[in-house]
Amino acid sequence: MVNRNTVSWLGGSNAATTSAPERAMAYTTSGDFMSYMDWSGLRPMTELEYEKACRGPAPKVADDFAWGNANIVSAIDYAIENDGTSTEYINNPGVSTGNANYSLTAGLYAGPLRAGIFAASAINKNREETGASYYGIMEMSGNLYERVVSVGNAAGRSFTGLHGNGIIGASAGTSTVSNWPNGTTGEGFSYRGGSWVNGASYLRISDRTDGASLIGSSSRIGLRCARTAEI
Repeated sequence: MVNRNTVSWLGGSNAATTSAPERAMAYTTSGDFMSYMDWSGLRPMTELEYEKACRGPAPKVADDFAWGNANIVSAIDYAIENDGTSTEYINNPGVSTGNANYSLTAGLYAGPLRAGIFAASAINKNREETGASYYGIMEMSGNLYERVVSVGNAAGRSFTGLHGNGIIGASAGTSTVSNWPNGTTGEGFSYRGGSWVNGASYLRISDRTDGASLIGSSSRIGLRCARTAEI
């Protein structure tokens, strides 16, 4: 299927199925994203939380990626083994290159890879070779764009951090949480961290090229949720 999307509704069924359940999920709309978060008691993360999740308490490094430095030398198409399975891995990972799925490494596998693939494939299990954030979060640079709440417009700045409450609209299944971004237009969302189709500059933690863009369902946008810890 297009851009490695294996989700389908066979025979007109209401139940979705996929042949690659470990693969990072693209092609969700803002409405889909918000409905899921509301139903599951989660919420979107903000742009500022995205940067904190990448850097942790460490000081900013100029032009840094999620793995903590500006090194992204690799420009060789990855060769994938066990494609689409739970053991999908890269058999030619870079060494000291900052591993990420982006325009110069996506090659013939045009689309997202398995979540956590770089941690499983890395020769040296350090942040740079696994692509991990300060807290060990995978693929915050590359693979799929992170859909986060924007600080670049009024719709995003009205976000109050409320979680979903498990209740969605009875007729259309839409989110009912107040002060979340617009589920129809996507206004209030930002897109950070780059994707498999983007160049290296988009993968930088500080890049805001799409910081207040309106983007619909796309093969380059993923789904990552958050929840505020209770103290």
